[in-house]
Amino acid sequence: MLQGTFNALAARGARAAIVDVHGLVLELSTPGGPSSALASYVLDYLPVPRLCAAEPVFAIQLCSDGDALDRIARILRAMPGSDVTPFRDVVYRAHACDAVTWFDVVRDDKDGLVGRYVIGWNGRTALVVVHPGVARPERLAVRVARELILRWHENRQAIVFHAAGVARGDRGLLIAGHSGAGKTTSLLLAADRGGTLLSNDRMLVSPAPERWTLVGVPLPVRIGRATIEGIPKLQRFLGAAALARPQLLGQDPALLPIEFASSKKIELTPRELATVLGGSVACAAPLHAIVLPELGQDERPAWCERASVAQARAALEASCFTPEDETWLSPWLLPRASRALLAEAARATCEALAASVPAYRVGLGVQARAAGRLRRLRGLLRTLFDGRGPREVAV
Repeated sequence: MLQGTFNALAARGARAAIVDVHGLVLELSTPGGPSSALASYVLDYLPVPRLCAAEPVFAIQLCSDGDALDRIARILRAMPGSDVTPFRDVVYRAHACDAVTWFDVVRDDKDGLVGRYVIGWNGRTALVVVHPGVARPERLAVRVARELILRWHENRQAIVFHAAGVARGDRGLLIAGHSGAGKTTSLLLAADRGGTLLSNDRMLVSPAPERWTLVGVPLPVRIGRATIEGIPKLQRFLGAAALARPQLLGQDPALLPIEFASSKKIELTPRELATVLGGSVACAAPLHAIVLPELGQDERPAWCERASVAQARAALEASCFTPEDETWLSPWLLPRASRALLAEAARATCEALAASVPAYRVGLGVQARAAGRLRRLRGLLRTLFDGRGPREVAV
């Protein structure tokens, strides 16, 4: 019965968007068709190519149907299942039924959506069935896309880093560091005035025949008050715009703590941020250099110096989230290589990146938050796109 329900619901959709994430082509569909909210939401995170001749690798179908959801949930409750934690604070129960595995929510400390949606997966198509009362159900489809992007590329030897990514032309920067190091601030400054945003918080680094490639993960960009107040155009935008994402603290940045590296932040979509910065959003770019930000609670002026191979390797290993990610805990749609193999691949990648890609330590004391100090750091970051060595970077 559930197989027939899956087939019937999946047949309803009309293509809303198709995206190509460095070879992974995803088709997203919904009964609303091309003008649906899903198409708009996908554009907030991923560029949609005008033409894409490649066949989709996976399909994601979003269906808002309360009656179908109730029928599916009633059957699943009577079936055995096993729990999986796809990401922090959320638990799914997986039920294998014929050719489809169904996932229903049994715990949700993040959005409170227990019983509000199920996901069916047959190895190629993910069917997301949501209750009509769920706000912005499009985010669930992008959540599935994020999982597929992470795991598909990881299975092809890409490594996940706790990092941001930005590009200018064919030169991409991997901005890696621990929480509070200044990754997002560095991302915004490097992208200002025409840069290309790849991702914030998670980046994939994929091996290529000649060059490493940065691959973005569709995530919102979380920005703290100290960074907002240092970038006037961003401050003006936040004071006047209605943001695409609901904010836990409203849309007034003045409600955020002033301390640098606070966990309470405003969330913008990549498209919103690119618009403010006068740039664009892309899925991938060749890796040109590694940036290791060290923004600190002092008054030190902006500085930049070449990192040693040992420093770069230690920073990359500390930022590496393959195979253990602190947020995306358990892969749940695609089979995954053993943790031992993934760990060895991650170790080898960190070693090779440190040895073959120039890395730079950059810093700024944020105790004095003058806009001029951030402009100075922006200038230093821009020189790294130009291919200049550390002796040519003014500090």
